[in-house]
Amino acid sequence: MGIHLRTKPYQTYTQSQLGVGVHYGQVCLTKVLWTRGSSPILDVYAVQQGEDIKNILAEFTHQYAIKKNDCISVMRPGSYQLLLLKAPDVSKTALHAAVRSQVQEQVDFHADDAIVNVFDMPLQDHDTVKMIYAAVADKSLVQNQIDDIVAANFKLQALEVPEIALARISSLCAEDEFGMGMLYFAETHCILNITLQGKLYISHQIDVSLKDLSSPDKFERIKMIKILLRHIQQALSYYKKHFNQSAIKFLAIAPLPRHLPYVQQYLAYYLTGVSVQPLDLNKLFICKHHLSSSQQAQCLPILGAALRGYNA
Repeated sequence: MGIHLRTKPYQTYTQSQLGVGVHYGQVCLTKVLWTRGSSPILDVYAVQQGEDIKNILAEFTHQYAIKKNDCISVMRPGSYQLLLLKAPDVSKTALHAAVRSQVQEQVDFHADDAIVNVFDMPLQDHDTVKMIYAAVADKSLVQNQIDDIVAANFKLQALEVPEIALARISSLCAEDEFGMGMLYFAETHCILNITLQGKLYISHQIDVSLKDLSSPDKFERIKMIKILLRHIQQALSYYKKHFNQSAIKFLAIAPLPRHLPYVQQYLAYYLTGVSVQPLDLNKLFICKHHLSSSQQAQCLPILGAALRGYNA
């Protein structure tokens, strides 16, 4: 079973982008339309459960007539690592080679078999060591994902890490103009992003999962939320101190597949001066069909991937 929504009352738009991929056992397709100066239009949002990825993607291409359309996909959970590294003191042309050598000690496969992508962090205070993010993935895992998508006649342009895709969702929020945080919960972990005007300043993977927060043991839930709270407080403090920015006053909780109101309540109580609010895609996109929180959660990073190239 899955959801298949298409919005077609809109005739005027200048650009479009597909996001496609597999997210926790669900094959997802999104298509976003936009024109400068307006909110993005959610044109296609399709989710289908199943293990036959190639056939499901092929059905999507047929149903939505998107054969050979350009698309962006997102790295599958567990197929990559996002590492925070000290920036090597080398030229731009030598940067990837230097980073590849640097990450060898932090991955369990040979660096020669790795795909490495480097992301600059925004400038920090002059007294702070310059840092960079490096996304590292096993080449064989990446190739398997590419093969599934290309076999379904999609024209794959890029594979992105979820952290970057989620930062694009944040960029749609008015609060991002002054800086905001976002918490995205997955089955095995959560991602904390801090962004400002569309730029990713801080991203942490935290070992607190949906399963942990859904525990029937109340004391176990509180224990895990306290761990989460500590990581958030540390990240907010680091952001303010090392980037010389105003304190973050808004934290969005990305849509959840199940109702966990105590997460927002606990964080809102202990994060002094921070407004903690659920994120609602219905307010960020022009949608004909209302999406429930669980539907929004089904492929949020893939929807973020479809925003590549969007400018308000």
